[in-house]
Amino acid sequence: MIKIKNLDTGRKAAMLSVVFLLLFVFPSCKKKDSDLGLDLIGTEALGVNTVDTFEIKTYCELQDSVTSGLKSANLLGSYQDPKFGKVEYATVTQILLSSNNPNFGDVGLISIDSVVLALKYTESTGVAKYGELDPQTFEVYELDEDIHRDSTYYTFSQVLTKPTNLVEVGSEVITPNPYGDAYVGQDTLEPQLRIRLDTNLGWQLINAQANGDLLDNETFKTFFKGLQIKVNNGMQANNEGAILYFDLTDLSSKMTIYYKEDTIAKSFDFTIDTDNAARFTQANFDMTGTYLEQVLNDTVSGEYEFYYQANHIWAALEFPDLLAIKNQQGLIVNKAELIVPAQFYPTDELFVPTTMFILYKDSTGKDLLIPDYVNPDGAYYESEGAYKFIITRYVQRVMTGEYQNNGLRITNSNFFSTATRAVFNGSQTTNKEKPKLIITYSNY
Repeated sequence: MIKIKNLDTGRKAAMLSVVFLLLFVFPSCKKKDSDLGLDLIGTEALGVNTVDTFEIKTYCELQDSVTSGLKSANLLGSYQDPKFGKVEYATVTQILLSSNNPNFGDVGLISIDSVVLALKYTESTGVAKYGELDPQTFEVYELDEDIHRDSTYYTFSQVLTKPTNLVEVGSEVITPNPYGDAYVGQDTLEPQLRIRLDTNLGWQLINAQANGDLLDNETFKTFFKGLQIKVNNGMQANNEGAILYFDLTDLSSKMTIYYKEDTIAKSFDFTIDTDNAARFTQANFDMTGTYLEQVLNDTVSGEYEFYYQANHIWAALEFPDLLAIKNQQGLIVNKAELIVPAQFYPTDELFVPTTMFILYKDSTGKDLLIPDYVNPDGAYYESEGAYKFIITRYVQRVMTGEYQNNGLRITNSNFFSTATRAVFNGSQTTNKEKPKLIITYSNY
């Protein structure tokens, strides 16, 4: 049941004082005593009410067609989430020649020292990983089908690979360190994941030069279609592992053959070029046996707890009795604030996004930004353990009938390029704080 709190006691007197002051200062506006103030203040014009008892339905909305090509970060790794289950990401990318038709020298004098795949960490979203920096087992496979930069790829997109794991035997297990420098010879480099690959791959590429397969990048992409980079961590304990974020467009992200021609040390880079290489991220979410799985299968379960997860799930809210306050013409929404409590402790490695934003569904079912996006708030308030959203313009348009009352969706601006998630208290939570919509409005 909606309860209305009238806040106009004392405010009427104050506003009337302002009106009389204006009439005193501007006597030319003076009207007959019987009309005094009627065009400024109606019978109930100064009634200001606040409602915070709206019914709220909470649930999750699965996003099953998430595009993942050419995003600001490529994701890699896995972790076991106590709420969401096993989360795993892989990266698929082409690699390109750093120069056309390279001359490696006299093949008969060449010895290969190593082949290294380097992926530069990125903090473009504020952090370079999500989860714990535990050891992970990395695998790299050569693609066995073409991928294209102008094609659309999704997190569920699959690609054929050749069966051989290219990672050097004994080098598969790596403890990621996205915050420590990398060292190559005498050089200190920005943080990167360096995976040693089998030297047979180096020989495959060097020998291809003689066949004309390294003439230029179009020729090379036909010969060597790219790489799939993934992990094989098996069963992980709750909170074990992490998803790592990489910038594959950075010049530090590359595959390098380190070799000697006779006794002269040399190297050749295969780059991941910003303008020419196709790349995308694959994701797998194993929700088996989790409460999230139950919520997705039964929206009523979301009234106790509901979720957001990057590349996967939007949190959803509906307000069935929102229009109950529209009992007469002349309703002005002064402020509408949505407060959504989240379950998070500052020491958690699985942190919540610092900000979120809201979408609404139009009459065709399309998700659009609410008109309050210019001043939406959406920040997480640690002291209150909740997100706060200003949705005044949205609610006003629902009241006028311009928008349908189809509910709202909570998501994040980095939905496509991070692995963050959030657990929200539902409308029937056993926790102390519940979602709340607070509307302050006036009638005139």
